[in-house]
Amino acid sequence: MNITSLVGIAIVACILCITIKPYQPVFALSVSIAAGIYILIIALQPVGELINSMKMLIESANISSDIYLPVIKIVGISLVIRISCAVCKDAGQQALSTKLEFAGSVACIILCFPLIEHLISLISDILGLKS
Repeated sequence: MNITSLVGIAIVACILCITIKPYQPVFALSVSIAAGIYILIIALQPVGELINSMKMLIESANISSDIYLPVIKIVGISLVIRISCAVCKDAGQQALSTKLEFAGSVACIILCFPLIEHLISLISDILGLKS
């Protein structure tokens, strides 16, 4: 993934959208959507390698799935919410974007509870508070 080419595509698409929008708003939207989809497709290509590397690291460290699964879910939710909020803001729906951010935050906090319980249990074990 070459970041400079993705930035170039985004800048060219922005300039095209600004230039075309007063005359043909539909074409400007089409250019923006096409550039966004292309950038996402290119950005998602190395994800498979990242997942395999993470699996190997987790297996070699012998980490419980109770610890890493919530973290992976939180990262996934955060990415989806961030992209969705950006789309809502681009469409002029600031209020909807704010509500979506709130819902994502609540979902992430809920997913953190098993980690907090595990941490408290670990601290209790270390301090000898559990019998």
